[in-house]
Amino acid sequence: MIRFFTIKRALIICLAFVVIAPWVAYDWLVDEGMGELRIVSVLIIVGFIIFLAIKYRWRYRCKKCKKFFTIQKKATYLDKTENISVIVETERRDLQGNIIGTQDQYIPGQRKRYKTPYICKHCGYDIYWLNEKDRANI
Repeated sequence: MIRFFTIKRALIICLAFVVIAPWVAYDWLVDEGMGELRIVSVLIIVGFIIFLAIKYRWRYRCKKCKKFFTIQKKATYLDKTENISVIVETERRDLQGNIIGTQDQYIPGQRKRYKTPYICKHCGYDIYWLNEKDRANI
């Protein structure tokens, strides 16, 4: 939820800069014949921020009733564990302890898959998100 508020604040700042206070920004935007380039760059930045806000908001939307910010996290539980080989970068050192190189080494590890159920507060639809974490057994 914190990321949404930072995007919201960035949108408000951009809108205040471009829409609400054009008399302050006009000299900077049209100075020395580079006005079109600066205007286009500001519009691209504002469009990118709006795109990020929509992308973040789209993830927290119910797939059945299409309402935003209605899904609620229930709990996270371990779904599956499997043994794997994890690649670890090891440092090679000389007698004085200085690093002279690195090498990649496979060591035994585990992959844990977590399942997180979410439920829509509006319609009751269940959504499941899967997360995987690899951990080396040392």
